[in-house]
This record gives sequence, structure tokens and C-alpha cells, in this order.
Amino acid sequence: MSKAAAKKVGKLPKLVVPKATKARRSASWVHVEVLQNGTSVASLARPVKRVGKLAVSSEDHGELALPHYPLPDGKLHFLEVDHGHVNLIVDHQWEGFCTTRGNLHNIPKGEKGKRLFQLHDGDYGAIGHDDLRIMVKVAPAPAPTSVAKGTDGAYRASFLRHFFTSKQEWIGLGLGVVAALFIIGGFTVGLSKRPYLKPTKMTDVEPDYMLSFLEPAHLKHAPEALQQNLDRRAFVRSVMQFYQSYAAVMMAWPGYEARLLHPSTIASYEGLYAAVRETIAAHVARQRDVDAQQLRISGVGVPAIPAVVGETVGGSMLRIIDKIGIMHESLGRDLTAKRAMISTFTKDANYDFEEYRNLTPKDDRVREYLEKARPFQLSTDEQLMYAEADRLAAAAQASRPSGRGTTMARPLDPRLEQPVGFLAGVKFASFLGDFDFFDIDKKMYKLQGVEYGVRRSGPVAAKEPLVGELDPNLVERFI
Repeated sequence: MSKAAAKKVGKLPKLVVPKATKARRSASWVHVEVLQNGTSVASLARPVKRVGKLAVSSEDHGELALPHYPLPDGKLHFLEVDHGHVNLIVDHQWEGFCTTRGNLHNIPKGEKGKRLFQLHDGDYGAIGHDDLRIMVKVAPAPAPTSVAKGTDGAYRASFLRHFFTSKQEWIGLGLGVVAALFIIGGFTVGLSKRPYLKPTKMTDVEPDYMLSFLEPAHLKHAPEALQQNLDRRAFVRSVMQFYQSYAAVMMAWPGYEARLLHPSTIASYEGLYAAVRETIAAHVARQRDVDAQQLRISGVGVPAIPAVVGETVGGSMLRIIDKIGIMHESLGRDLTAKRAMISTFTKDANYDFEEYRNLTPKDDRVREYLEKARPFQLSTDEQLMYAEADRLAAAAQASRPSGRGTTMARPLDPRLEQPVGFLAGVKFASFLGDFDFFDIDKKMYKLQGVEYGVRRSGPVAAKEPLVGELDPNLVERFI
């Protein structure tokens, strides 16, 4: 080829020959298999780097144990491992073969003494005597074998096929699953859509649990107290709402329901509390003026009594109990008088209401009037209402704690709940003024001691202890 043609062809790719690397020698192991009448009875695999001898034992324990086998001295050493060298030990009664670096050696029987045959990687051998044969091989470590857990799926049917073996049974199973999903799904959706009622106030509690918190007299006089506001479908709840609203308007608390109360009751208590607030404001203003005048007088102090304007919890409870008790007494007397009047009215010979029941007047206005007209005699429905009120009152009394057990720390005593009263404009003490304690202390510092006797010339010996002003710095320094 010419030079011009060589330039057109270009340079040929360089041939890279990989360098020969020394094969990494794998760790050698000695594999031993012991056969008796052609059946494996023991096996062993151990690394060559482990020094020691291998022997077949006729005892019932050991690496290569053949229990009760007639071995001379009960043990036969046939292999020795020493620093990487494996030697096969053959007695004169044994025969077989082995290889050494690939060369085959015949081991005849009958030669006296023990013979040693060195085995290297890849060598193997087999020696035997009567029905016993030992096979040895020097090879790499045995590959780990994975044992299958359980039965192969190809030889085992599915779990459901044990119960459903035909096509008709599978169809029935599918229909049953669909029906179950429809029923259980509808039940679950219904529960999820159901509103969750979490009680937030006393009237949300079930009536059976609410009875323990109601006074039996509240339920007994409910028909007279609530009148048209009594809901007999929720008897206990309507009674609880009424007395909560009544106590709130009586104590000037917010949050009462005006529809449950008489308009005159609300107006009466609102007017009463408005007048009380005006009176208290006038007394407070007058007392503050008196206190201010006293503080401006030199040498005069006003003891201030810490107090809270209002009444105690016990006082409020006693007032509620007293007013509701009066209302219950009046309602009971009204009901007694009403029933007495009914019994007298129905016995009147000059009036018989039954005569008017069968009239058929031509005037519609007269008919409407007669339909609304009723005597004061209790009808069957009213009798059931009062009977239900008595039954609930008895149930409330039975559900109350028995014995002397009470949740209060002490019983209510009107004598202990009476407030401390002062006349308006008193000068010697104050509990309404909002004083600055620094000014009160300053007034106390200005109080001077009292002098006794007539002045004499020269120093006067003190006969009485003097009470005067002390420097606050001295007090803080020594105390």
C-alpha cells in the first residue's frame, strides 16, 4: 500500500491486551461423608485453616458419631489437618483410593503400619472397611442452600377453595359479599351522618340524670308555675329552664329566657335593681366625699377596711331559696283554693254546665263562645298532668343523696351570711373608698405623741411612752 493510501485509511485502532492477574485463591474446606451400607450416616465440612484431627467415633456424641459401631478403641482417626496440609491416614485394614495433585493412588489392603496421603485443592479419596466407607474431598466452601419454607404453591390449593368448590358456590359468595357491603355500608354511613349531641348545659342532660339536681317542690308546683309554658313532652327540661331563668332575673344575672317568665316579674325585678343601683351609687359618692374630707385634716386618720361590694355565695343561695319557697307556698295555697272552689261550684243547683253541651245555636259566635266555655273542674288531661308532676317529684326525692352526706363544706346559716353594715357618711372608717395605701401610711406617720402635765424649765422626764414618727430608713435598716 502506498503512503497516500495509508494516509487516506488513517491510523488503525490500538489493540489493548488485558494483563493477566493472579487468581485469588479461595478458602479450601474439607468435606467428609460417612456411608454405612451405601447410606449416608454422618457428614462434616470444616475449613482447612482449622488445625486438628478428624475421627469416626462409636459414641453417641461428636462431629462424626456412629453410636455402638464396633471400632477399635471406640475411635478411628482418618484425617489430619496441619497448617493448611491435609493428610489422609489409612490403617492396614482399610482399602480404597485417593488423588494427590490429580495423580490417582490405589490403596490396597494388608500393608502394615499407617500410611499418609497428602491431599491438595481438588483432591479426593475414599477408603472402606467391611460395610463402612469414608469419602473425603478438598474443595471450596459449600454453597449456601436455601430451604423452601412451607409447601410449594403449585401443590397447595387456595384457602377459599376448601370451602367453595363449585362455580355456583362462588356466585353465592359474591352475592353475599355485595349484600353485606350494602347493609354494613348503609349502617356505617347512617352512623357517620348521625348528629353527635354533646351536652353543654344542664338542660342538655337526659331527664333521668337531671332529676337529682331539681328540688321536688319545683316539679310538684310546675303546672301552676309554668302554666302554658309547661312542655309535657319534656317535663323535667322545661322545669329546669324555668327556674334557671327565674333565678337569673331575680339575681340580675344575664342569660335568662323572657318567654318563660311573666312580663310583670321581669319588669318588677328590673325596676327594683335599678332603684338599688341608684341608692348604692348615692351612698358611695357621699362616703367618698366624707373620706376625702377626713384625709385632708392633719392628724386624723381613716382606717380602711378591705371589702368586696356585694353578697356572698351563701347569701345569694339563701335569698334564692327564700324567694322560691315563698312562691311555692303561694302556688300551693292557690291550688288548694282552686280545688275547693271547683267542688263548691259544681254542686250549685242553679247552674249545670252539661245543659249547654248539646245546644245547637244558630249564631256562630254563640257556638264559638260555648265551645270555649269550660268550668273550673279538672279534666282528665289536667288530672294526668298533676299526677305526672307528683310522680316526678317523688322520683326526684328518691334520687337525692340519702343520709347526712352533702357536697357543701358547711350547711347554710343565715346568721353567718349577714353582711356588715355601716351608716352612710360615717367618718371613723371606710370600706367603699378606693384609697392609695401610700397616702394612708403617710397620714399615720403624721400622728404626733400626746404631752402630759405642765411645761417646766429644763428637760422634762417622760412619764409615759411617746408615740411619734419614725424614720422609715431606720426601720428598714434594722428590720
